[in-house]
Amino acid sequence: PTAPRSPRVSLYIQVLIGIVLGGLLGYLQPKLGVSMRPFGDAFVNLVKMLIGPIIFTTVVVGLAGMGDLKKIGRVGAKALLYFEIITTLALVIGLVVSNVFTPGAGFHADPSTLDAKGLARYTGAAKEMGTVEFLMNIIPKTFVSAFAEGEILQVLLLAVLFGLALGSIGDHGRPILNLLNEVARVFFGIVNLVTRLAPLAAAGAMAYTIGQFGVGSLARLGALLACVYLTCAVFILLVLGAVARLCGFRILRIIRYIREELLLVVGTSSSESALPGLMEKMERAGCAKPVVGIVVPSGYSFNL
Repeated sequence: PTAPRSPRVSLYIQVLIGIVLGGLLGYLQPKLGVSMRPFGDAFVNLVKMLIGPIIFTTVVVGLAGMGDLKKIGRVGAKALLYFEIITTLALVIGLVVSNVFTPGAGFHADPSTLDAKGLARYTGAAKEMGTVEFLMNIIPKTFVSAFAEGEILQVLLLAVLFGLALGSIGDHGRPILNLLNEVARVFFGIVNLVTRLAPLAAAGAMAYTIGQFGVGSLARLGALLACVYLTCAVFILLVLGAVARLCGFRILRIIRYIREELLLVVGTSSSESALPGLMEKMERAGCAKPVVGIVVPSGYSFNL
């Protein structure tokens, strides 16, 4: 894939400028920077609002057009196997880097004095969610609840069932398929409108981060951040780079291709803000609609 022309390139520059200006505002006027948080939160919420309908319409249209259950099963099985293997490699790299560089060694923190309440909901969820619970959680209580609660895997399940059923009724389902295809175009049009707010969102989120925590406190986490970025670089260039080579393309071209989405993640601290744009770009690069619709959302959910 090649990087798209204007206005996408200009958006990339605008987001970059937004991050820099937001950081300066948070540094120079911390109170004003903290008050900018709603800009970032509002943008992320707007994107989350669109994720469910986009996944549903994209997957349904793709599957109804393909209509091959065996092919869909093969795509899903390969994706899950790939996620498992690559995530294991990511964990290994993370453990090696953290044990070699021990970034927290200089803090001399006493664990008994720390307040761990903020971590309770994460550790509690991890203990409660076993394999059976995870699989049962994929099934929504109602058709609408999957969209209302923003559960990506539940929306994906509904889309797969709907798409297969729509494809199985042949010409009778053609009007519905055409309608959903046009609805999908509308939602991607909304994404393009919302994306124009990305520079403001990135500026607001960065201003809040710097204003709330200060450059000094963030600098003290420099070793940890350096290890995080080192781990990411090793994983992306070596592991994903090898995968890209095996598939016949270069990882750096893909990084350049999705640079706007990467900057959105950096600026807003939310990977969900990049999901609609990423799906659109993967289709534009030549990936099949059902493959994009199944692999990208399930990859998000798997790694969460």
